[in-house]
Amino acid sequence: MPSLKDFIEAMGASWPVALAIVLGALGILAGDHYEIRYLQGLPSWALGTVFFVGAFALAVLTVGITRAAIRALLWPFRAISRWRYRRKKLAELYELPPEETHVLAWAVQQRSQVILAPLGDRRITPLVAKGFLHLVPGRYSVLDCPYKIPDFIWETIKNDRPADGSVPNPFSPFSRDFF
Repeated sequence: MPSLKDFIEAMGASWPVALAIVLGALGILAGDHYEIRYLQGLPSWALGTVFFVGAFALAVLTVGITRAAIRALLWPFRAISRWRYRRKKLAELYELPPEETHVLAWAVQQRSQVILAPLGDRRITPLVAKGFLHLVPGRYSVLDCPYKIPDFIWETIKNDRPADGSVPNPFSPFSRDFF
């Protein structure tokens, strides 16, 4: 007998799978109703099982359709929210302290949207907290963690490229603010 956990896991089935189960169950039940001879030998409990499996698959399909409809209805609100967030971040970009601006300017000069820096570096941590850098998921050394500048920020700052070599590496042990 399936447990509640099995039913909950089945709710995650994709809609094509659920639709295939519903159509198969409907075919078997319709075949029994019209007395197709291939189905006459089935025991009565088999048809009951087909009915319950088909009903459950129909419920999974209905939930999937409902979730898709809700996502479609909420899409404009999420798009507006993303647009507002990005506009706010771009306004904050021009109010960053010089040390944080230096890190972003160096990345632009290097033409690299990903920065390698020590985990928890004092120049990186405020940028991560403010949403101007994101730690790239994965397993890395604490000495060289990749941080990515979000695409919408990168597209804005890459056009303000400083002259080559004019921005020193903020993570170099030989930079004057290292000590």
